[in-house]
Amino acid sequence: MGLGAGASPSAEALDQQPNAAAGSGMPFFTLGLRGEVLLAWTQPAAEGQHALLYSLWRGKQWEPPQIAAQGAKWFVNWADFGSMAFDGAGQRYAHWLARAPEGGKYGYGIRIGQQGKDGRWREIHAICRDEKEDYAGFLSFVPLPQGMGAAYLAPPEPAVPQHQAAHPGHGGHDNHDHRKTLRLLELNAAGRVHRDTLLDDDVCSCCQTAALATSNAIWVAYRDHRPGEIRDISVIAVRDGVPGEPRTVHPDGWQINGCPTDGPAMDRDETHAAIVWFTRGGGAKVQVAFSPLDAPSFGAPVRVDDGNPLGRASLRAAGEGRYVIVWLESLGEGKATLRVRAVHRTEGRGIAATLATVPAARTTGFPQLLVAHQELFVAWREDGIRVQRMPLSAIIPKEWK
Repeated sequence: MGLGAGASPSAEALDQQPNAAAGSGMPFFTLGLRGEVLLAWTQPAAEGQHALLYSLWRGKQWEPPQIAAQGAKWFVNWADFGSMAFDGAGQRYAHWLARAPEGGKYGYGIRIGQQGKDGRWREIHAICRDEKEDYAGFLSFVPLPQGMGAAYLAPPEPAVPQHQAAHPGHGGHDNHDHRKTLRLLELNAAGRVHRDTLLDDDVCSCCQTAALATSNAIWVAYRDHRPGEIRDISVIAVRDGVPGEPRTVHPDGWQINGCPTDGPAMDRDETHAAIVWFTRGGGAKVQVAFSPLDAPSFGAPVRVDDGNPLGRASLRAAGEGRYVIVWLESLGEGKATLRVRAVHRTEGRGIAATLATVPAARTTGFPQLLVAHQELFVAWREDGIRVQRMPLSAIIPKEWK
C-alpha cells in the first residue's frame, strides 16, 4: 500500500475530558488486570509544587482524579515523565522525577511509589536521589507476576552501584559528559529491590526505553550508541538477571552527534512482539518490526508513516497479529497531524487516518494510546490533556477481522 494520506476515522470526542488542571501534560495510559483504563498525568500544584494524578475511565466518564505523588523540586519535562503500572497481582506502581534539594537545572533522579492495600501511596525506592548535575530517568515499567520491573537510564559507575555484569561498552565516545548506562530494576511484591542489573554501559542519553515480559525473559528496548555516533535501536533479553547480547532491531545507520530524544515503543500479543521507532538513517521514517517471543529476532521493518514524519511513535497490541500505532506527521510551518494506523504482522498496513492537527513543537509531547474493550484511546497535550477514543473497527481493515 502506498504512502497516501488516508481518510479520517470517526473519532469520538469524549463528552467529559479528564479533570486535569491548566498546565497539565505528559499523559500516560495503563491497563489494569480487569481491563481498567487508567490515565495518569503531571500537573502544577500549590506553592510551586507538582503532582502525579490518575483517573479511571468508567465507560462514559472519568472518575475524579486521585493523587499518587506530590512535591516540590520535581523535574517536569516533555520527554522524560512519570508513569503508572499494575503488577501481576493488580498492585499499582508509579514513578516521577525529582531534583536533589541543592540540585542543578538538569540534576534529577527517579522516585518509585507503590499503593498499599489501604489505598495510600508511599515512596519505596529512589535512584540518584542526591545527584546534583547528572540524572537518572526514562523509566519504563514492565509488570511481573510478583512485583515490578523497570528499565531506566542512569549515570555510569560509581553513581549507581553495579550488581551484575553488563554488556561492555561499544566505544562510541570517551569522557562524554552525559554518558548513560541502561539498567533493569526488579522489585518484589513488597516493593523491595530483588535485582538491579547493568545491561549496557554506553547508550543514547535522552531517549525513552521500552520493556515487556515473555514467559522466560524480560526484553528491554532502547536507542543504542555505537562507534561513529550510530544510534539505532537495540533489544536485550534478560533471563534470571543475566542480560544477553544487544540485538540491533534493524541497521538503519542513523549517525547523529547528539541524542534524538525519541525512543522505541514495544508491545506483544500471544505469540509475537512488535516494536516501533523513528529513524533518520536513510531518510526520516517511522518503522515497525515483529519478532517471535522465544528470543529477540526482528524481521525486516515495515514503514508506517506517510512520507514526512516527526516521530514520537507509540504502539499497542490489538490481538490476532494486529497492532495500532500513533505518530506525528509534519505539515510544515510549525504544525503536524496526529496520525493513527493499524498494522498486521502478516497482512501489512491499514489506511492511515488523522486524529487532530497539533503543534509540531515539544508542547504536544509524546502521544499515548491504549487498546481496551475493542476501543482505542489516544491522549496528547493540547492546552492541557486531550483524549479521544474510537472503535477499533474504525481503523482495522475488514479483511483482518
